[in-house]
Amino acid sequence: MQDVNVTHVAYNENDVEILKSYGLKADYVLMELFKKEYDSCDVSQEVLDSIDNDLIEQSKGRFNLNASIQSDRSFTVLSYEEALRSAVSYYNIWNSIFAKGHVDLVAHEPCSLFFNHICSILCKKQGGVYSYQIASLSDKYEYSYLNANNDDYDFAELKYNFKKYLKNPELIDKERTKIFIDKFREDNKVFLGNILNRKQSYSKLLLMSIKRSINCLIMNKKFDRVYDPINYWIVHNNVSWLKLKNAFGYKRKHIRFESDYRHDEKFLFYPIHLEPEAVVLYLGDGLYRNQTKLIENIAASLPAGYYLYVKDHPHEYAYREPIDYERLQRVPNIRLLNQWLPGKEVIRQSQGVVTINGSAGFEAYMLGKPVYSFGNNQYSFLSNVYKVDNIRDLRDIVYKSTAECVINEEELDAYVMAYLESCHPGYMDCYTGGAYLDGFDYEKNAKTLAEDMKGYVFFLKKQL
Repeated sequence: MQDVNVTHVAYNENDVEILKSYGLKADYVLMELFKKEYDSCDVSQEVLDSIDNDLIEQSKGRFNLNASIQSDRSFTVLSYEEALRSAVSYYNIWNSIFAKGHVDLVAHEPCSLFFNHICSILCKKQGGVYSYQIASLSDKYEYSYLNANNDDYDFAELKYNFKKYLKNPELIDKERTKIFIDKFREDNKVFLGNILNRKQSYSKLLLMSIKRSINCLIMNKKFDRVYDPINYWIVHNNVSWLKLKNAFGYKRKHIRFESDYRHDEKFLFYPIHLEPEAVVLYLGDGLYRNQTKLIENIAASLPAGYYLYVKDHPHEYAYREPIDYERLQRVPNIRLLNQWLPGKEVIRQSQGVVTINGSAGFEAYMLGKPVYSFGNNQYSFLSNVYKVDNIRDLRDIVYKSTAECVINEEELDAYVMAYLESCHPGYMDCYTGGAYLDGFDYEKNAKTLAEDMKGYVFFLKKQL
């Protein structure tokens, strides 16, 4: 395989030193470029219109400039004028980098902030692919991932393999798919629950919040609010204190989380997405930040006699304010479930799953349940998966689809085979804030990921 030319864009000086430790040189340092650009850029209406048009065109109408700015949690510490100047600065920087040579692939994390969202938009505009990795469930590897592309959560490799196996079913390893399906349907384990369960005692939360407050005092002047709003936001956002306050608030407000579902009730299931996360913000088209209101609207769209069962994400604890649950408790056909209940068990008893773009939709499809999805994902192209472009459309879609859900076995086999073949070995979450694994060979992991990423570049050039 021929070599790949790599350009390294470090975020800050810390990343520069990390690259140096591996004998690599940073070609660009984003924060250095940003400071220069921010102080000198022209924030004219003409430039803003250009950014607006690029966002609208390349996202196929899903985003404009204001929508992209609003989806960046770090921009909440900026004024509107500062946010516009920041947007222009990042736009100019990425345009300048891409102008120096065609880029086939940008490897980064899912679009989560404006600076990488506009990078994905401009990468797509010049004919490249903005790529990131999503943790997956493999039958061969302890940790694995799927490749996803651009700001619209496109799984090109998975869809390519799916079409191949749908067209040529004789290539499917039926025994392998059967074993995976049977094991998946029998198992109630929370995906990645062994490394991401973050429930902490009150005393630990208090200790962590005190440490964070001290850290904030120490680091208060290290990160400039305008030049580095991301780290500024992180330092000033005392998550542990908020969790402690919320946990006590649940008791004070008498928030009730039921520990079981009612066997005599018909219900759809909405598993709450973590916030703030890319899947709710950029990958969710920036429309569903207020999940509380979304849940109320979903419950109002259901047929008479149907409940909406709601359960928070098992990977995080007490991050949501009590007022959200208070509002949901007031809705007669909403039931709040204990977040530690196995999601698969709830799905088995449900009449379907409603999600923005979460893994519960994948679980529902595998268990033969209809899925109502507001965003793109790794399963949105399948039958029994209904794309909801507007909340107003949900009622008609649900009324027409809840009566019967027939599993297409040929499609299921082709999809599972494609899914398993698209899983690549490696633990990606450690590079995006995930848990640190004791005894894990991170050097070998990095080399495996790099080789696979190189192979993915050539897959994209050949197939797309």
